Amino acid sequence: MSDYLRGQYIYATTYVGICASLISYYLWNEAICLIGTNKTALIYYLIPVFSGILAYFFLNQAIILTQIISMGIIITGLLLTNKKG
Repeated sequence: MSDYLRGQYIYATTYVGICASLISYYLWNEAICLIGTNKTALIYYLIPVFSGILAYFFLNQAIILTQIISMGIIITGLLLTNKKG
């Protein structure tokens, strides 16, 4: 294995460790402090929606019909659970 690949693996592991772990936990705890645990828990269900949209913009992946339907179901469910009255 070349030194470049080893460096690339170290960089990727460090990025995942810092961004995906440390920063995400910090932001999650800040959200709990700002909007409470119930509303923060609802944000969790939006992760697949954001993942699909970000993959479209950053990875040039196509959004297919099943993903659009799934996103619609998720958003509809969140709207229904937050409906007042």
